[in-house]
Amino acid sequence: MPHVDGGLSLWVNLGAPVSSQLALAARAEGLLVGAGPRFGLDGAFERFVRLPFCHPAEVTIPALDLLQRAWQRVGTREPIAASEELLAAVV
Repeated sequence: MPHVDGGLSLWVNLGAPVSSQLALAARAEGLLVGAGPRFGLDGAFERFVRLPFCHPAEVTIPALDLLQRAWQRVGTREPIAASEELLAAVV
């Protein structure tokens, strides 16, 4: 595990305001991800996603595979079926 000064998660800049879309796509893949707006007001941090890095590799690597699939769905603008349960997990 790398040495860092504080925190157990990374704030990843996605380069576009799509973190809620990514969190929804990840949830559809079975992965819970913290979209940036959950940690701010009025849509703040929509360009960021919060990812923990404190889990062992055998948990992190499969999660990254799911996150990559979710990112591809967002990038291709593939529709994401959003049930009330999925939306509640993101908002």
